[in-house]
Amino acid sequence: MIRQRVTLVHNASAGEGEWPPERLVGALAAAGFDVADDRSVGDMESLEGVRGLVVARVAIALRDAEAVLAIVPTGGANNIAATFGVPRDPARSLADLERGRRSALHIGRLEGASGDRLFVESVGLGPIARAAWRMPQDGISREEKRTCGRAVIAAAVQAAEPVRAAATIDGEPLREAALMIEVMNIALVGPSLRLAPEADPADRDLVVAWLPLDSREAMIAWLESPEAGPPPMCWRRGRRVEIHVAGDAVRIDDDLLKVVRGEIRLELLPRPLPVLLP
Repeated sequence: MIRQRVTLVHNASAGEGEWPPERLVGALAAAGFDVADDRSVGDMESLEGVRGLVVARVAIALRDAEAVLAIVPTGGANNIAATFGVPRDPARSLADLERGRRSALHIGRLEGASGDRLFVESVGLGPIARAAWRMPQDGISREEKRTCGRAVIAAAVQAAEPVRAAATIDGEPLREAALMIEVMNIALVGPSLRLAPEADPADRDLVVAWLPLDSREAMIAWLESPEAGPPPMCWRRGRRVEIHVAGDAVRIDDDLLKVVRGEIRLELLPRPLPVLLP
C-alpha cells in the first residue's frame, strides 16, 4: 500500500492541550499517512499571530494550491468540521480518514467599503459582531468557553438595536428590519451556533440568516439550548449579497471591523478547495 504524504499544520493553543503535535503525527502514521512536514501556525508567515479559526486561515492560504484539506477537530467550536459532519473525537476522525470521501469548501470574497477580504465561515452584523470583543478567550475549558460565549451573545441580543444596514440578495432587497444579519458559508458560527442549518460549503450559495425584530425573546431562549432545534431566524439563499452599512460593526470570520460605512459585496470564489472527510 502506498502511504500518502501530508503536511500537518497544528495550533498549539487549540482545545485543552490533549492533542500535541507528536500525538497527531503518531495518529496520522497509524491511519496510513506519513507526515512530510510538521508546522505550527506560527511557522507559517500567512498565519503568524492567528488565534481562532485556524482552519479558515489555512483554507484561504491553500486556495490556489494543488492541495487537499483534511480537518482534525482539536479546538473548541470546530465549526467548519461540524458543518462537514467530521466526528468531534480526533482519534475517530483520523482513523477513518484514509478511506474517506471527497467534498469541497468554497472561499468567500468581500469587496467594498471595508476593503477586499476573504472569508470561510461568515460575515455578520448585529449582536455577534458587537459582542465579539467580549468573547472569552484562554484559561478556561472549551465547555466553559462555549457556555460563556453563548451568554455574552444572549445579553447582546437582549440589548440589540436593529442593524444599521440594508441588504440585497441577488438583486432582491431584504425589506424586513432585523436585529442580526449573518451571511453564512457554513452552518455554524461563534460558540457552536447552528444559525444556518441548510448551509453547504460545497455549493455556490451563501445563506443569509436574519433575526426579525419580534424574535428577540425567542432567540434568547434558543441560546440557552441551541442543540434542541433550529433558531428563530429567517433564511434566504443567494449567489451575490450586497449590504449597505450605515455605521455599524461588521465581523468577517473572527475579525471585527468596529465601524463600517458604505457598501460591501459578498460572493464565493468559483474554484473550491478539495476537502477529505472521514
